[in-house]
Amino acid sequence: MVLPPIETIPVMLLRFTPDADRETILDIIESLQQGGIIIVESEGLDENADEDKKAEIPVVLGLTTTQKLLEHEAELMRLRKPCRTNLSHVPVLPELFTRGNRADFIQHDLKHPEDYDAFGLFSSADRTLLLEAMINAIPAPIYLQKANLELCAYGNGGSLLQSLSFHDSDDVSTESAIMALKTQELIDAFCPVHIGRIKRRIAIETYKWWTPLPLDSMRDYYGEQTA
Repeated sequence: MVLPPIETIPVMLLRFTPDADRETILDIIESLQQGGIIIVESEGLDENADEDKKAEIPVVLGLTTTQKLLEHEAELMRLRKPCRTNLSHVPVLPELFTRGNRADFIQHDLKHPEDYDAFGLFSSADRTLLLEAMINAIPAPIYLQKANLELCAYGNGGSLLQSLSFHDSDDVSTESAIMALKTQELIDAFCPVHIGRIKRRIAIETYKWWTPLPLDSMRDYYGEQTA
């Protein structure tokens, strides 16, 4: 068993707070979709629910993307991956991922192939890293960026007149949607979605004191810093 196709499962979770109005949420969804993000699962978006129920149920989005866009992001990020060489004494070297040499980055002799996608290309940690970078690169709607500028100006000792003047300016620096939502406390969760079977296997292997720590699996699942 390998990782499911990325288009079919949520890799990141985004949860809005009750302070996020429906218009803002729909604008963010549109921005995400324009940036190549797929809303593969969602909760709390039922338009037929009554207003009281809508207020009680937080809107939660399960986010992912396509394999093609993930590989494109890996190239943009200059992701370093093991790459096969023509040298017999050094069969594999870490290189910057490129789509042109994609075949050289596919790993065929993985100890735990279930930690990787069907291509033997990206691990769970790779998918999370790349998708998070894609989402963080998506700009916030202009009105959210201006609201943040107002909040920063007025909250850091600026005058009310100075803060309101931002609404009359189109010179707004590009701010990511996620950062704008966090600043205004419109989201309370933006995190990876766990894959239960891999997490459980790593936990079981970790607590076996008579065997070495599963560092490779930890690195492929949680990332380099954790391992």
